[in-house]
Amino acid sequence: MIKFGKKQFAFVILTMIFGLGLFGCVKKSVDNTNVINTADWQTYTNEEFGFEIKYPDGWSFSERFNYSKGFFITNEQSSLSILPKGNFNHGLPSTVPIKNVESIDNKPVNLREWSLLEGKTLILYNFTIEIKNWDICEDDLKNCNRLELLISNEADHKILESIISNFNFLL
Repeated sequence: MIKFGKKQFAFVILTMIFGLGLFGCVKKSVDNTNVINTADWQTYTNEEFGFEIKYPDGWSFSERFNYSKGFFITNEQSSLSILPKGNFNHGLPSTVPIKNVESIDNKPVNLREWSLLEGKTLILYNFTIEIKNWDICEDDLKNCNRLELLISNEADHKILESIISNFNFLL
């Protein structure tokens, strides 16, 4: 067994305290290489359904009607569908989705995610509280509000997640 004198013991303790303090005070660098700058993105505002969304150049915005209005942001391979009243139903995969609860613009959403056979990913966000002019979502997911992402590759996934993170409801 090693015996320490009072001075040696105090030195070891002070060194440990200093080391831990230094470790706790050092600011860890943040990797900003994955941050997408949205300052120059286009903005679409919809007064009827009370939302605003930003999207980048190279992606197009369209509005369609199929018993109710749908709003679509697409590029050549991936898409975001904004469906306040549901519809535009095309069926869901028969596999069990990954489920999670998240929030968009501080509003709770149920997230369901499927990996599709073609290597694509389908993500549905359903708002779980009442939002003006948006349908409430039932458990069967039929004709309920949703933000629907169809993702073809990782680059599009990052852009679509950034679009979702900039989705805002108007006051």
